Amino acid sequence: MHSKFIITNDKGGVGKSTLAQFVILHLSRQVRPIRAVEYDRQPKLRRFFGDGVVSHSIGPEWERQFADSASLATFWDPLVKWFQVERPLVVDFGAQVWDYFRAWGEAAMFSEIVDSRRVCLLIPVTADAEAVVAAQRIVESSAAILPHARRVVLFCDKDGEVDMLKGLPEYEAFRATLARHGVEVRRIPVLSREGYPMLAGRGWRFDKIYTAKPIDVVRATGASLMVGGRTITAVRGWVDAMTGALGDVLAQPRVEAAAAGSPAVVG
Repeated sequence: MHSKFIITNDKGGVGKSTLAQFVILHLSRQVRPIRAVEYDRQPKLRRFFGDGVVSHSIGPEWERQFADSASLATFWDPLVKWFQVERPLVVDFGAQVWDYFRAWGEAAMFSEIVDSRRVCLLIPVTADAEAVVAAQRIVESSAAILPHARRVVLFCDKDGEVDMLKGLPEYEAFRATLARHGVEVRRIPVLSREGYPMLAGRGWRFDKIYTAKPIDVVRATGASLMVGGRTITAVRGWVDAMTGALGDVLAQPRVEAAAAGSPAVVG
């Protein structure tokens, strides 16, 4: 049973933060509290979960921030404890973060002090050669730092079908790597965008949209009832489809029953 989830792909725009929000909400329905951490140039999870998220914003001096021991103690070292405790953990790595995590983990002998059997890497991929190359690099390098982790590559066809890349050298090398490492491949649904960005910008999480009525969207945004209805329908369908696609991957032992209400996210 996996309780630590790393969401990563060094290519931006593949839906990592959207996936992270879903994973946090799904886990919170089974057990709480959930610890959530994000490393990103444009952190997004705090918009939905507030100060409970440990949010590291990548600035212009990102490389220097991770080069000295004081910064390492602030940014990375707490991960050791968070990976060791029982509380479920969701880590959202933004673009170009994986290599920093890998370098820190190798230096800290992360593979020897953390039980990677409890870790699951969720690697979303779109129909983009750069996304495929980045995912391949993560699959290959994760074997050393997280030798026993479950790795699940998630094909999302939001920019066209990922399989349309078939025949490209990058894609063929990627599929060969997945086969060689025994990496699982699943497909996740595409979220219809109409109306969702204006609600996400206001901090509306998927659970709030799921239970909303069209008039709630109208009052919050001034959009039409039809837009509100279509947005709610799209989100409900997407959440249900995501639950079907990833529910078994995210299943948790019910050590502590999740209470009704907002998910408890603790930094």
